[in-house]
Amino acid sequence: KIEELEAGEERNIEDLTVIMRVNPTSPDEVGHTRKEFDVGDISNLYFYSSGEFSFDEIRIGKTYESVTSNEPRTSNDIIFYEGFDYESATQLANQDGWYKGGRISRRSDNYSIQKGSLTYNDISSYGNRAYAESSEIMSGISRRIPQNLLENNNGKIFVSFMLQPEVKLHEGIYEGYFVLSLGTNKGKEINFGKGGESKMATKDHYVSELEGGQKRVNSGVKCEIEKTAFIVLEIES
Repeated sequence: KIEELEAGEERNIEDLTVIMRVNPTSPDEVGHTRKEFDVGDISNLYFYSSGEFSFDEIRIGKTYESVTSNEPRTSNDIIFYEGFDYESATQLANQDGWYKGGRISRRSDNYSIQKGSLTYNDISSYGNRAYAESSEIMSGISRRIPQNLLENNNGKIFVSFMLQPEVKLHEGIYEGYFVLSLGTNKGKEINFGKGGESKMATKDHYVSELEGGQKRVNSGVKCEIEKTAFIVLEIES
């Protein structure tokens, strides 16, 4: 689908440019950029994993500031917010908006709510956090989010979330991967987190990649046990 811009240019909202920044201090940090063509608009959110990890504070907004501020729940530029304000020691799939599923998911019962939030520097956290146990079966879980996010927000959004490796790196099938996956309305997925088994690419760093670990790009930031990483994505069509 082509949209006409004010300057007379054309924007193809099927093509995406994604900048991934890990632990950024400003929107001016370079991060790493990937361009994907004919993938469609962002409409789905999943977590896929075999490693043990926690995740928290998922934010989708119209500006960098809206997804990195201390008061995301009151920002006019926040499109979606998940702070895991659910009862601890309960199944994540039983919470409102979450459900079993995902393209490669074979189980979701290892995802639960744990007491306490992840924290990163001075960014405020609310509620509790989600936790996934390691698994020898590919696991995953889905979260309903607003549809066609780029088309409905002038072709640009920001996404932020926190990840924290737990217990032992590389434990679980395919070397203990865990990723947040953004799915499109054309059935494509782009993943962000700890990569899994690979003969060529890193499994020790936070990365972006396509389905099955294809076209993996290293962020340069290592995954460390019980150390929270704050990931910010800038996505534009």
